[in-house]
Amino acid sequence: MSTKLGGTTESTRPFIGNDKGGFFVAKKGEIMIKITLPDNSVREYEAGVSVGQVTKDISEGLHRQALGAVVNGVTRGYMEPINEDSDFRVVKFDDPEGKEIFWHTSSHVMAAAIQALWPDTKFAIGPAINDGFYYDMELDHSLWAGHASFRFCFSLLIKFVISMASPMA
Repeated sequence: MSTKLGGTTESTRPFIGNDKGGFFVAKKGEIMIKITLPDNSVREYEAGVSVGQVTKDISEGLHRQALGAVVNGVTRGYMEPINEDSDFRVVKFDDPEGKEIFWHTSSHVMAAAIQALWPDTKFAIGPAINDGFYYDMELDHSLWAGHASFRFCFSLLIKFVISMASPMA
């Protein structure tokens, strides 16, 4: 099966596909999707709208409390796009899916901090679990959270990483 990436058709829209079929890449505003909320109300957005944008449109207060949403049964973070008609349920930390998003993101923040402090760190797995997360890693030295220099450096770096994170939109 060959894959055709790029190119155009008679309509001059970009085409991505293969010999079994393909799809057109939509121009901004060309494709509208319907988002169905838990109360069965329906809102319409441009394809590619982010979970965060939909949440903010529902309510500023909800946007400040939410961590993501369940979109068509799949847990998604704030920055992820929605490209099709979807059922949409916002999740907060009190929801199991909200905890999963929080712990998953927290593990990435911790890994970024450790990588910046000790660039030779080799990371293995680091999944979110029910009560938090963990990361298996290999360092050239002993690392334990009780050491004063580790606590100081780590707290400074965590603050830096969080301050540099892209805003939730």
